[in-house]
Amino acid sequence: MSLEKNSLGARGERAALSYLKKKGEAQPPHAYQGQLGACADSRPYYEWLSDIEVPTLVIHGEDDLIWPVKNAETLKEGIGDNAQLYIMKESGHVFFQERPDEFNQKLLDFLRTNNHLKS
Repeated sequence: MSLEKNSLGARGERAALSYLKKKGEAQPPHAYQGQLGACADSRPYYEWLSDIEVPTLVIHGEDDLIWPVKNAETLKEGIGDNAQLYIMKESGHVFFQERPDEFNQKLLDFLRTNNHLKS
């Protein structure tokens, strides 16, 4: 089991930066590039995923151009029965901004199901 490196590439990086500019994100390009560098770190985090013993919600955008859906599947698989995987249709890397109502509802449902919120 391993996480795949991001598939952003130069073309995807330009597209992501363009998207952020259109969305009015305040984050400067060098900060975003720093995040990408951290994400490209190939240390095997998946080796300790099975140590996670609390209920975990893994959400991923179906059309994410930065990270493949396979990474979310790897997280779910590595965490095991404590994890739920939810793939958001028609959304990319910033699914929580693209589909905020759906994201918020899924998160609230998860928190309520795991007794973290009162109904």
